[in-house]
Amino acid sequence: MSTIGLQTSVWRLALPPESPEEALRLYTENHCIAVGWGLVGDLRRLDAQGPKDIEKALRSVPQYKGLDTLARGAQSLWDLWREIRTGDGSRSWRSPASTNG
Repeated sequence: MSTIGLQTSVWRLALPPESPEEALRLYTENHCIAVGWGLVGDLRRLDAQGPKDIEKALRSVPQYKGLDTLARGAQSLWDLWREIRTGDGSRSWRSPASTNG
């Protein structure tokens, strides 16, 4: 199969600082990723037309009320939801907050 003309992306995924090794093991074993904001549920049911729709759904989750990162989270979810494609790669990244030193 030729790959001429096909583009793939590599997504940088931050591992959760509280358990990066466990998260990476689960992602690898289950051939999936988790991007947080799980309480919002399956994005397919939202019929979102943009990040504002996702932000509205995030704001409806009681555990997320008052968080100042909802707009940024909604934009990240929208970008991943609309742009990731079969064949794209990923690289895990441990945030500086999760290192010892």
